[in-house]
Amino acid sequence: MATVITNQMLSAIDARLRKFAFETKASIPLIGEKIVRTQSTERRYEIFNRVIGTPEASVVDEGAIYTQKEIKQDSSKTVSVKKFGFVINVSRELIMDNLFDSIQDDVARSMKNSMTQTKERRILNMLNNGFGTQNAQDGLDLFSTVHTLAQGGTQSNRAATDAALALDTLWEGRNIMKTSLGQSGLYDNIYDAKYLIVPQALERRAQELVKSEWIPQSVENQANVIGTLTNLTVLTSPLLTSTTAWFLAADQSDVSEYALRLVQREPMSINALFNVQGSSELGNSVDRDVYSWRCRERYECDAVTWYGVYGNSGA
Repeated sequence: MATVITNQMLSAIDARLRKFAFETKASIPLIGEKIVRTQSTERRYEIFNRVIGTPEASVVDEGAIYTQKEIKQDSSKTVSVKKFGFVINVSRELIMDNLFDSIQDDVARSMKNSMTQTKERRILNMLNNGFGTQNAQDGLDLFSTVHTLAQGGTQSNRAATDAALALDTLWEGRNIMKTSLGQSGLYDNIYDAKYLIVPQALERRAQELVKSEWIPQSVENQANVIGTLTNLTVLTSPLLTSTTAWFLAADQSDVSEYALRLVQREPMSINALFNVQGSSELGNSVDRDVYSWRCRERYECDAVTWYGVYGNSGA
C-alpha cells in the first residue's frame, strides 16, 4: 500500500525546519551587525536627509550688525528596500521513503546560511565598494579625501596616499577620525575608532598592532601606543574582497549620523507553500510530487553619510 503523506507529517517537518533554521548559528563569522546601524521601516523606501547647523560665530563689534548665517540642508539619500529569498523543493519520494528526516536539519542550516550570508555580503559590500561604486549622500565614493561640507570646505575619511596596514598608517587613520569636521564646519563629528576591519590575509598583522605592548617587529623596545592607548577590536570576514584594503569604524552609538545603514522591513521568514494545518487535519491527504518552502526577507544596505568610517585600499 502506498504511503499517504498527511498534513500531520508535513507539519512535523515544517516545525522542525523552522526551529532548526532559526536556532542554528551561521557558518561564517558575522561582523555586519557590529558595523551597521539597523533601522526598521514599514515603507518600501526611506529618505535620509538632515539640516546642517551654522559654522562658528563671528565677532560683532559694538553697534555693528550681526553677521547673517544660514542653516542649510544636506544632500539626501533614498534607500529602497529589496526582497531577497528563494524556494526550496522537496520531492515526495524523499518524504515517502523516510529519507528527508535524516537531512532536514542540513536543509534548515543551508536555508539559514544562504539568507544570513546574503545579508552579510550586502553589508560588507558597502566597504568592498567604498572606493568606487558605493557612494555617500554627497555622490562621492564612501571613502573620499574631498567630501564637500554644506557650510564650506571639505573633509576626508580616506588616506591621502593609500598604504599597507602599519603602525604609522593606522595612527594616521585614527587621527583623521579624531579631527573630523561635520557638515557645519565645526568639530561636531569627531569620533574614535572602535573596530579595525581587515581581510583574513591581514588578521595577524592587525592583531599584532592592536594587542602588542611594544612596537611589533622592532628591536628598540618602544611602547606601542596603538596597543596601549586605544581599544581597537579586530574584525575579519571572508566576504571582504580585497586582500590589502583595511577599514576603521566608530561605535555606531557614538555617531549621530552614522554612515552604514541596514533598513529592515521584514525579518527572515520560512513559509510552507502548501496546506499545513497541523494535527487538526490528521488523515487529510495532501499528496503531491513536490513540497516547497519559501525563505523571504526584505531589507537594503546603503551608506547614507560618510561619518564614522575610514578606508584605506592598502598597498
